Amino acid sequence: MRTCGDCSECCRLLAIQMEGYYTPQGHWCKYCTQPGCSIYNTSIPKSCKDYFCGWIQNENIPDEYKPSLSGIVLEVLDNNPNTTKFWIDEKNFDNTYVVAKKLEQYTQRKYTKIYNGE
Repeated sequence: MRTCGDCSECCRLLAIQMEGYYTPQGHWCKYCTQPGCSIYNTSIPKSCKDYFCGWIQNENIPDEYKPSLSGIVLEVLDNNPNTTKFWIDEKNFDNTYVVAKKLEQYTQRKYTKIYNGE
């Protein structure tokens, strides 16, 4: 089974919201320890608890498409790996369009959210 390992891209590309704290998309969460989370085992935000990484869940996706290498975070929706939201970081990674097209073969339905630094 895959693990996050050295990857923390979800801590930057997804908006993090919890009581008294909000990190907008494209900014590192202040609790992210790169890799890992300083509060994951104690007071994990609901947005993080509900997140399912598509790269971890779908071992058919090649290792080179790991979010920390590709700039694309895959969020599994409805606990179904075939329905995925693509969070794409066009600002900090090259060739995300090409990688996204290759990743499409691993999901039947996709939704895209692009972070371009704005």
